[in-house]
Amino acid sequence: MNKLLFTGMLKSLTQMFNTTFLGIYFLKISGGNILEVVLFYIIWYLFHPIFMYIISKKINKNNIIAMYRTGIFFDLLCFMILFFAKENIVKYIYLFAILAAFREAIYWIPQKMLIYNVSREGSYKKYFSYMQIIEKIWIIISTIATGYIITESSYQFVFMIIIVLGIIIFFSTFSLDKIEYEQNSIKIKKMKEMMKNKNSRRTYTMYLLYGMNSGGVLLILVQLVIFMQFNSEFSIGYLNAIFAIIATITLVLLNKYLKPKNYQKAFCIAGLLIIISVLPMLINTNFAFFVIYNIALNIGGQIITVLQSENLFKINDSKDLKNYKLENIMLSEIYLAIGRVTGFIALLIVGSVSFNLLSIKILVMVLSMLIILQIILFNNIRNYKDLLRN
Repeated sequence: MNKLLFTGMLKSLTQMFNTTFLGIYFLKISGGNILEVVLFYIIWYLFHPIFMYIISKKINKNNIIAMYRTGIFFDLLCFMILFFAKENIVKYIYLFAILAAFREAIYWIPQKMLIYNVSREGSYKKYFSYMQIIEKIWIIISTIATGYIITESSYQFVFMIIIVLGIIIFFSTFSLDKIEYEQNSIKIKKMKEMMKNKNSRRTYTMYLLYGMNSGGVLLILVQLVIFMQFNSEFSIGYLNAIFAIIATITLVLLNKYLKPKNYQKAFCIAGLLIIISVLPMLINTNFAFFVIYNIALNIGGQIITVLQSENLFKINDSKDLKNYKLENIMLSEIYLAIGRVTGFIALLIVGSVSFNLLSIKILVMVLSMLIILQIILFNNIRNYKDLLRN
């Protein structure tokens, strides 16, 4: 588990940049063309499940680690392109979106398969909690540093630093242990069988809703609000670092104290915390209420993310579905992509009608309310406690 956590550090760093600064970078070099930036993300998430299916057809126990390493290499390649292309990347922004989709697919499919080995070393909650904690610590350090470097120097210097760190992580993947279990390629027939299971369908629908809020467009919207409020990457950096500190404390407590019998109750409390924090913004959309909302999102959102991820893997380990691992992952990613595309289409519509601070905040509120449906679905997964015991 430790080796996988370490090699995941690069992805934590590049994921931070992708969700925190990449959209702002494209917005600036495109002259504030929000529609072009939104289309970039829509193309990215449309191609993502297509590439994931292709990779799922090719993956087996002999090439999982090689594919995982290739995903890290393509992360480096994307940042090298950003570094050398500079502002000219705007001319090829949609081609870059397709490359980004391939990069994500060839990383996440083998990464998720590697996680199944975690069950031999400890619980999924332990892995996801540790992974989230590492990500948040990276965010605390890297967002402040990234925001400061961009403000005082340039995006190019940040790209160079990420490339250097990426090279180190790339070579560390050669120390990963070999996969011991056999993995067959994905089959559409099995995917159809998975959809007959009510627990699976509800889980996938949760991923769709997750993609429409904190697993997709909501992350970009939060950064847009901060940037439009202060017009400074450093403000994005230090505010996200504060939110990350809160999230890290939440994850430490979650890993230490939360027991399986309380998962559903914790999921409800987390969701309600986010919803309650949205309500003041219905009356007044000032920045103070937005900060309160973000604090709630970084407490409740971490609980939801960890428990939702564990739920997917526990269902996958249940007696009826343990032979459908790739199919389960593929379906969850398809629904996640549908949710993300839907969320960005909503932003595209809002941006076409009226792109301003108020309209973005309103969209944040509307999408956040979808968490109510996630709570309902989570609490209606039948035999959930039985799944946790399997």
